[in-house]
Amino acid sequence: MTENFVSRMASPGFGATLTTFIVAALVLLGGCSAAGGSAGHPASVQLIKVDAPLRNPIWIPHKNFLLAQDGSKVVRVNTGAAVSASEAPGPRGVIRSGRLKDAGENMSVNTYKTGELYVPQPKLDRVALLDTKTLKEQRSIEAGEKPAWVVAQPTSDTLFVLSKDGSKVTGVDLKEYQKVFSTRVNAGRDGRVYAAEDTLDPAFWVVRLDGIAHYRGSPPERTVGRRIKVSAEAFDGDPEVSQRAYIGTTSGRVLRMEGDPQKEWEGRLLVRAKGKVGGRPEYIQNEAKEELVVYVATESKVYVMDFASLKVLDTIDYRRPLERQRLEKAKLSGMAVGDKNIYLTLRNEPYVVSIRKP
Repeated sequence: MTENFVSRMASPGFGATLTTFIVAALVLLGGCSAAGGSAGHPASVQLIKVDAPLRNPIWIPHKNFLLAQDGSKVVRVNTGAAVSASEAPGPRGVIRSGRLKDAGENMSVNTYKTGELYVPQPKLDRVALLDTKTLKEQRSIEAGEKPAWVVAQPTSDTLFVLSKDGSKVTGVDLKEYQKVFSTRVNAGRDGRVYAAEDTLDPAFWVVRLDGIAHYRGSPPERTVGRRIKVSAEAFDGDPEVSQRAYIGTTSGRVLRMEGDPQKEWEGRLLVRAKGKVGGRPEYIQNEAKEELVVYVATESKVYVMDFASLKVLDTIDYRRPLERQRLEKAKLSGMAVGDKNIYLTLRNEPYVVSIRKP
């Protein structure tokens, strides 16, 4: 993190090939026990075999499929293709592959326009807009120099684009697909940007491994920040509450932090709830609005936590089933939460782990 960022925080053509893949989905039982000593219950864990390692999965609501990245390609995974171990493996699903000239570190979908997928292309100084169904490129969007990380905020019709060096966040109007602001954030090369609360004004979080900061307005200005050791990509904002976010720390803590939009706490970002998981949190997804829970993935387990108290409600050991397939050392490369399942992608391994929700 640059000195400026630290000091401020311390202060108050689509390839039309359809690649058929073999789904070797094995129904494997992992331990899932509720907190507080209640009786455990089995959780179904399946392995969906694909034809290449994937990362950064995104669940497309109401469509029942995942989008994920495979190098410079975007692929579509039919999650309904999983079969039980009693069925003979065979061609059960399809991956649609769109080959791009370049692809950044992540991609984002507009939940108000589920047909739009945004993929940064830093080498081309643009963001590609793809159709989520066909994966055909619809248009090219100018979004500042070397855009590498993107996230859409539907309520403000804004796409936030972080430059590869982490110095600026560029805002793109998703009605006209035009740049509307450029805000200096000095986040560094390992910085990330996430959408904040649902507002008509643009609002986003800037996250580094050693701190977070909240921005809001048009153009956005920093409202509050705090130094904290964030673990990997274990962060998610809360669209329902202004300046609220869930953070996983390198010590294995999960925190619910809230800012001070009314200036009652002198502009500070405070810890309002704490939880503890075994191991370092790798990914967090907040499902407070629909399910009143937060999902936290570590390298061995998925924890289901109460959104308010961060008490652990369920723990799913998905790693033990992976050991049977010699995947016990595979690292995670992403998490997505669907309607009925949680999906994990594995680094350097051509599988998607599908876990039925408790």
